[in-house]
Amino acid sequence: VKLLSYEEKWSELEESNNPFAIVVMAHLKTKATKGKPEEREKWKWILIRGLYPTFRTQ
Repeated sequence: VKLLSYEEKWSELEESNNPFAIVVMAHLKTKATKGKPEEREKWKWILIRGLYPTFRTQ
């Protein structure tokens, strides 16, 4: 499976309870924010905050 194919399924990744979804999202945003350090930092925090509900429900 190519991780880039998940770009079109971003909303599914956001709704997923699978912790691997956040890894895929991080990879996609790393590719999308190359050369944009401010935007990359913003997305790092968004994704980190997104981990908390996943860990609380397991």
